[in-house]
Amino acid sequence: MKSNSLFLLVPFAALASCGGGQATEDEYNDVAQAIGSTTSTGSGGGEVGSFSDTAMLATGQMPAGLSAAGSGHFAGTHLGLDYDYQITCSPAPCGAATDSAEVKVSWSGSLDLPSLQASIDRNGDWTLTGVQSGTATFSGEGSFSFDIAVQSIFRTASASYHLDYNATYSAVLINVATRKPIGGSIHYQISAEHDASGPHGSASGNFDIDAVVTFSANGTATLTLDGSHHYTINLSNGIVTKG
Repeated sequence: MKSNSLFLLVPFAALASCGGGQATEDEYNDVAQAIGSTTSTGSGGGEVGSFSDTAMLATGQMPAGLSAAGSGHFAGTHLGLDYDYQITCSPAPCGAATDSAEVKVSWSGSLDLPSLQASIDRNGDWTLTGVQSGTATFSGEGSFSFDIAVQSIFRTASASYHLDYNATYSAVLINVATRKPIGGSIHYQISAEHDASGPHGSASGNFDIDAVVTFSANGTATLTLDGSHHYTINLSNGIVTKG
């Protein structure tokens, strides 16, 4: 369902992507900001928070904000989003001897950050392996569907989007002791709808973006959009910078 609560405050003539498939520079920046915010919400949520939750659950620990619901099912809330995990460990039960796990993960609800508000529905299936080595590997697939209102950190403007992601997790490496990502990548195929209005009119448009988030061991990730637009994500708070 498309949100129309906030609109892009730029002249109508600047909406180059409307009616076409190529994102504008402003749209690239807005999507980068959205990806940063869902990579890490700064409160133990987002993609990074889900990796941490899963690593803890697989080793028999209970993450803050979650509780057991029976039969390998755990649920709770981080920063207004409801998180739900179904985990099957090998060997069973989940605990200190676990070396691998199959995980179903979902988030839903409303995310309210200083520069971004979103209504999110996210689902995925992960395989976790190599826990006993000290560096666990996440692989799998997922999907996101959400409506966002962005207050740009790159310009004085606001915008609203509906975004659909297909996500592929390629050997995302997690330090089991710190539960932080140290390598690997996520590939997002993003389909976007953008509603905008300005002093010279209003318009809507669609565009697709290919996004790759690559994790580093220094607490950051690089984000590359369509192979040409580059950003850095601070994994502790989700803040995005260009370059």
